[in-house]
Amino acid sequence: MPKPNQKTKLVLPFVDRIEHVIVVVPARNEHQRIEQTLRSIRTSASQVADRVSCSIVVVADCCTDSTAARAKLQLANSSHIVVEASIGTAGGARRVGARVGLACDRHRINQTWIASTDADTVVPKNWLTRHLAAAESGLDAIAGIVSLADDEDLDERLKARFDSYYKINADGTHSHVHGANMGVRANAYASVGGWPAIATGEDHYLWSKLCGDGWRVGSSAKLTVTTSARREARAPAGFAADMVALDESRGAA
Repeated sequence: MPKPNQKTKLVLPFVDRIEHVIVVVPARNEHQRIEQTLRSIRTSASQVADRVSCSIVVVADCCTDSTAARAKLQLANSSHIVVEASIGTAGGARRVGARVGLACDRHRINQTWIASTDADTVVPKNWLTRHLAAAESGLDAIAGIVSLADDEDLDERLKARFDSYYKINADGTHSHVHGANMGVRANAYASVGGWPAIATGEDHYLWSKLCGDGWRVGSSAKLTVTTSARREARAPAGFAADMVALDESRGAA
């Protein structure tokens, strides 16, 4: 028995250390953005290279441009992979990317982390560092947030509407789920069946399965990426559709 006023040490449940990270990037006709995306992921991976190995899997899905060729140049002479496919759905492309990455992974499944982003998105230098911190804290999955890239797709009125719509709790948690900024331990991912091969909403589907099956999930505004505010959708009813809805709501204000 501890003596009076003696501090007792909090014993946390054992958490398997992550040894390998797979970054899955679905891409469809993203020749203008894919190189910047991959450069940012590689920079982030370099920050954790002394702790984990990392493989980037780009799924060039139904591309009619130079997306695949540009991705191969960016990822040449490494353990990274570019898959050329004709799947036709964002969920299906993410699913293939995870499957290919796991097939090439020689680590135990509970020591592998799957991070997801998009080909029109730039991740910060500390992106994978924060993913690993979430895993080390005992989480099986983490949902991050997005900010809008300051490019030709964004104007001040749209930015103001997005900032008003996109709520973050005072403690940094939130209710947003984006395929452009998620992470999940591979054994949890596999146990719920992985990404569904659907055209849109695959991120919310996977998240709801993880929550429903009792996996330890969390959200953090510290895990952030910058994504395009474009209105030309790659997936129906996805993030681009949200931008269109916010844009069109100007007249209702």
